[in-house]
Amino acid sequence: MQDDARQHVFWMQRFSDAALFPHDLLADYFQSVAPWGYKTLYFLAAQLGLPPLLFNRLLPPVLNLVLTGYCFGVTLELLPIPLAGFVASLLLNQNLLLRDDVVSATPAAFIYPLLLAFLYYLLRRSRLPCLLSIFLMGLFYPQGVLVIRRYFAAAAAGVERRAITVAQGKSWDLRLGARDGCFGAAAVPAGTVSLRPGADTGSGKSNACSG
Repeated sequence: MQDDARQHVFWMQRFSDAALFPHDLLADYFQSVAPWGYKTLYFLAAQLGLPPLLFNRLLPPVLNLVLTGYCFGVTLELLPIPLAGFVASLLLNQNLLLRDDVVSATPAAFIYPLLLAFLYYLLRRSRLPCLLSIFLMGLFYPQGVLVIRRYFAAAAAGVERRAITVAQGKSWDLRLGARDGCFGAAAVPAGTVSLRPGADTGSGKSNACSG
């Protein structure tokens, strides 16, 4: 098992036996800093009979499949050539396999599929799925919301971004137009609201999903 996974997952065995690791400061610490969505997902898996250490091994292929699909979709939005999408997805997976981010199935593993989902729906101007991806990012990897908030703040302030014309005359532009003003105004609160369930987890032990 990857080292980061040991740190982030071992305490989740409390889901099946709350008496485990009594007065263990490390277990209490990693439980307190775990994002709400992340530990809830493992808690639900435990309720279905999947121990956290087993679920940790099953999750990376699913995350890889999702991020590969969104990477392919984002590439086609920018450059509508299937071969380009294949190469981009292949290179991304090769890079991720050399790192421990996704294979560890820690909170950092979720930033890749969720950020790619955000970019995909943003490029397609699909507002509701885009808001959902921001909300989920706040639940699983809250630091990612800060990046999204920075983008919308810059776009709302009128930072210029030139549209880029690509193959077949297709162009894309990440600026917020007049119709997107309400969407940008809703995106930041969506991410902020998703941060609230874990806002009080730094006080020591977390009571969420304590079983």
